[in-house]
Amino acid sequence: MKQHIYYNIFAVIGSYGGYLFVNRDRKLLTTGLLNKSFFNLQG
Repeated sequence: MKQHIYYNIFAVIGSYGGYLFVNRDRKLLTTGLLNKSFFNLQG
């Protein structure tokens, strides 16, 4: 089941990839939030 959760996380990040690329001003902030959420789920 954990693998499915990770696949969903990667799918969400991929779907936001284009959005982040267009909005570079928010890229660092959003990426930081995604990284924090990812590490919290791993914890």
